[in-house]
Amino acid sequence: MKRFILPLLAVAFASVVFTSCDDTEAVVLTTYYNIKPSEWQPQYSDNGNGSGTLVYYYAPCGNSNLDAEAFQRGAVTAYLCTDEGDKPLPYTLYNQADTDGDGLFDAYWEDHFSYDIQNGGITFLLQASDFRPDLTMSRLGTLQFKVCVIRNF
Repeated sequence: MKRFILPLLAVAFASVVFTSCDDTEAVVLTTYYNIKPSEWQPQYSDNGNGSGTLVYYYAPCGNSNLDAEAFQRGAVTAYLCTDEGDKPLPYTLYNQADTDGDGLFDAYWEDHFSYDIQNGGITFLLQASDFRPDLTMSRLGTLQFKVCVIRNF
C-alpha cells in the first residue's frame, strides 16, 4: 500500500504547486550569478569587527524578481551549478586532498552552501568545515549559482 501512496502524494503536491486557482500561468524566471572568491564576505561571531570566530561567508546579490508577490504567490529555489549538473541548495560538497605529496589523501573537509532570500535579493551562504580563509576561497574559484523564481502572472 505504501508503494502507491508516495507517488500519488508526489503528483498531488506537484499539481498544487504548479496549478493556479485563478487561471493564470506559472512562469519560471531564471537568473545566474557568478561569484568570485573576492566577493564572499566573512561573517564573524562578534558581528563584524573581525576579532571573533569565522562563522560563514556570504555573498549578497540583487534580484528584482524577488518581491512580495513572489513570496506570497510563488516559489524560489536556488542551485549550485557544477560540472556534474545543478545541485539544489542546501548542498554539501565533500572534499579531500593530498597535502604532503605522498599520494594519499590526508585532508578532508566540507563546503556547505545555502541561501537566504529577502525582498529584492538573495544572499548565498558558505560554511567551510575547516574555516581556513586562505584555502577556502582560493580552492573554490568562481562559483555559479542559478536562482529560479516561480511566479503566477
